Amino acid sequence: MREYFRELERKQFEELQEKRWSQGTIWTEDGKTGYDYWIKHFEEGSEYGIENDGCISKLSIRKHGENKDLVHYDREWIKRVPRNKEVQRVYNILVEKYN
Repeated sequence: MREYFRELERKQFEELQEKRWSQGTIWTEDGKTGYDYWIKHFEEGSEYGIENDGCISKLSIRKHGENKDLVHYDREWIKRVPRNKEVQRVYNILVEKYN
């Protein structure tokens, strides 16, 4: 019986972890360039979140099909948002949705 509850708790934990991660691609208005993102977010803000009290604890943005991070946040800034208007637009969309 204990094994059943341990397995149930493990599955619930994994489902919760999956809910915290989101990923996708945001395309420019002309549809020519895409930006892939991976984001870990929570329901409540934290001191480790973006903007010092945000719900986003991890974020990566890359140009679609490339392996180089344009933006990287992992409880602190590793690579800040560049001055590129397209990347700033993607970042703002994500912060508005998840933070």
